[in-house]
Amino acid sequence: MTEQDGRALSFVVTLDNLMAAGRLYQGRIRALSAALEGVMMLSGVLLVFLGNSTGLVIAFAGAAFFVIDRTSFLVRMQTKRQARSVLGTLRDCVISTTGLWYRTVTSTGEAAWSSMTEVRDNADTALFLRDRILLYYIPASAFDSPEDKMHVVEDCRRRIELAARPPEERASSPLP
Repeated sequence: MTEQDGRALSFVVTLDNLMAAGRLYQGRIRALSAALEGVMMLSGVLLVFLGNSTGLVIAFAGAAFFVIDRTSFLVRMQTKRQARSVLGTLRDCVISTTGLWYRTVTSTGEAAWSSMTEVRDNADTALFLRDRILLYYIPASAFDSPEDKMHVVEDCRRRIELAARPPEERASSPLP
């Protein structure tokens, strides 16, 4: 696959772009986790007020989990340790009419638009997913500008939506 086959993007894997992708990917589970930790803390405090000393342990555990999950330093340290073999490596991808081709230090592959279900994005990154499985991410720094990123993400979303339609509807689509 070459740049003539589609839109070529490259980026170097950094701790910051990995963490941004992780935050976006885990956003829903992080919200659920925070809610559960909050319930643990509140129920623990309630048990303490009712005279049950076990509540102190529950409240402390909920608070500890909350702090560990939300402490940037600890998350950075863990991410850096887990991703040490890919930090600083180059990733290439080509967004084409057929899908997303990518090359990393560990693999090369292609994901057709029909195999994807969603593109999530925020100011820092774009994620390409199949159901809840992360297929690939592209940091905002790989794009020419925020507007360029927005345009590419919207185009990818249209292609995924089109690929999910029945063949007769796809044939009448204006997308190439």
